[in-house]
Formats: sequence, C-alpha cells, structure tokens
Amino acid sequence: MKKLIPSQRADLEHKLKHPKDYSERNRLCVILGYDEGISTKNLAKTLRISPITVQKYLREKAFKRLCRHPGNNCDCILLELFA
Repeated sequence: MKKLIPSQRADLEHKLKHPKDYSERNRLCVILGYDEGISTKNLAKTLRISPITVQKYLREKAFKRLCRHPGNNCDCILLELFA
C-alpha cells in the first residue's frame, strides 16, 4: 500500500468522525493505523478483530467500500492508494 498523502489522510480522518457504521469505523482505523506504521497484528489486537480481517481491510476492496460516491467508475482518492 502506498503511503497516504495529507489530503487522503484528512479525507479519511473526516470520515472517521462520522462513520456510516461500526465496520466502516474499523476499516478507517486499520487504514490510518497501518499508514502510521502500526503492525497488522497490533491493529487486530487493538480493534479486537482478527489479523485476517485487518489484511482483508487493507486490500483494494476495503477502500472501494469506503468510497461513498455512486457508480463503479469513481475516481475517488481512496482508489488511488493501490494504483
């Protein structure tokens, strides 16, 4: 995963203040925590989710699920992280 640029980080932190649900909150915490250098093992322990779930959240599909734009052709900055 590429390192987040400040605008991406700000966007994710803004979404973290108003997550749609608990799952989205965990996804955002995983992405932001991993970007800060926290290991997948420690993220899983802290968030009380499995390491496999953390790894799943770090894959592209987790970012697509965080995008709130309609349609499949979104150019959201979230999708640029794995480009």
